[in-house]
Amino acid sequence: MMRKIFTGILLAASLPAFADIAADLSSGKSVQEAYQAASAECGGNCDEQIFADMLAAGVAVESITQAALASGADVASVMSAATKAGVSVADAGAAVQQAAGNLGMDVAAVDNAVTSFITNQPATAAGNETPQQAPVLPAPPVPETPAPFNPTTPDDISPI
Repeated sequence: MMRKIFTGILLAASLPAFADIAADLSSGKSVQEAYQAASAECGGNCDEQIFADMLAAGVAVESITQAALASGADVASVMSAATKAGVSVADAGAAVQQAAGNLGMDVAAVDNAVTSFITNQPATAAGNETPQQAPVLPAPPVPETPAPFNPTTPDDISPI
């Protein structure tokens, strides 16, 4: 019994943001209204979860970043939320810059914040992915040496 109650509480704690966002969007709320409602529901400290949930609901990255910035989130937290949700740093930066222009924000300040975020990311050879070491494969077994060919009958000897 207690296990079922605990599972229900855990499930309820992990699912409501996406369910509410999807319901809000399907009921006709704008992306910004849905973002603000989800942010208010979690106390304003869940930009990453809201971003991931909105992406899962099919909302465009540009719309989410604009809603987040319009709701008062700072550039660094929007960039962080986007990249942790699987958006590339380049796409997140472009979306933030586009949203800042749409919202009439100080574009130079936003550009500086995006550049600062990008330069503070750990460098990897392939961009923002975690570097992976190639697996070490064992050497193939050495085949046994076949016995030398020793013709013993005239049929075994080539005429040429």
